[in-house]
Amino acid sequence: MKRLAALIGFVLFIGSTTYADIPNVAADLPKLSRSSVWTPLSNFKLQFPSFHPQGMVKVGDIYYMSSVEILEATQRYPQVQNGLDRSAGKGRAHLFKFDNTGKLLADIILAAGEGDVYHPGGLDFDGRYVYVPVAEYRPDSNTILYKVDVTTDKATEVLRYRDHLGGVVVDLTGKKLHLISWGARRWYSWPLDARGNPATTMTQMRPNPMSYIDYQDCHHLEAKLSLCSGVAYLTGHPSKTIFGLGGLEVVNFNTGRVLAGFPVPLWESVPASASQPTNLAMTTNPFTVWNDQGTLTFAFAPHDDETTVYLYSVK
Repeated sequence: MKRLAALIGFVLFIGSTTYADIPNVAADLPKLSRSSVWTPLSNFKLQFPSFHPQGMVKVGDIYYMSSVEILEATQRYPQVQNGLDRSAGKGRAHLFKFDNTGKLLADIILAAGEGDVYHPGGLDFDGRYVYVPVAEYRPDSNTILYKVDVTTDKATEVLRYRDHLGGVVVDLTGKKLHLISWGARRWYSWPLDARGNPATTMTQMRPNPMSYIDYQDCHHLEAKLSLCSGVAYLTGHPSKTIFGLGGLEVVNFNTGRVLAGFPVPLWESVPASASQPTNLAMTTNPFTVWNDQGTLTFAFAPHDDETTVYLYSVK
């Protein structure tokens, strides 16, 4: 498969860093399986309050990570009201920019003044812009999609849609913009014009054919392929423990097909709390992936509030 740089048709340089050689990993992914070996490389703790991380991309040596700060929790309604199952709550949408020591370089606030829209989702990067959807923190609600120029960190609104869209993929090969609903139960697509802007009208909605994990973050790979991470927390075991099943799926959003999937048998042990189990699947929150001189490298950030970023190689 051709490299993403060739498919995009341009390479963006800032200093001496190349930002279009992102994943070149699709050829390696089908080789992974349940018996693949995940080797820890390093980790670093974020040196700032990280709240509830959602999406992450690596741009050169810099990371961008979206996160929702909850100011007032949502409350379930006794019955559905106007198509919504819970109150809006209150919060703030962050896009953090940090280096590989965890030092905060910028805190970009998105959707300020947009009322109930404050929950950012999974990220994708097209060589110049980091795309991030910001939605209400409830299913079947509303979303504003932004793109952030990595040369200026300026955010620009791209589109609005009536549903909670929690992840985005920018498919410049297929000339499509793909977004996923709450739990990734629905996949949406918009055509992109010559300047990379989406059409005003969504052209395709497909149901997700798989249901064992809810996607947390997705990224475009080579060709028309994307990689999505996710988790399902399973209850009902006689031991009364909560088990986090984490996994990755190779998806072609253009055809609505999952081409490959495999578990990620990695967990982070954290102190017990009411909101999180003590063993978090590494794919609980955001991830990103790149090819480091022939080594398939993943970064995960599973824990809320005091987040550690974990780097693993896999083969």
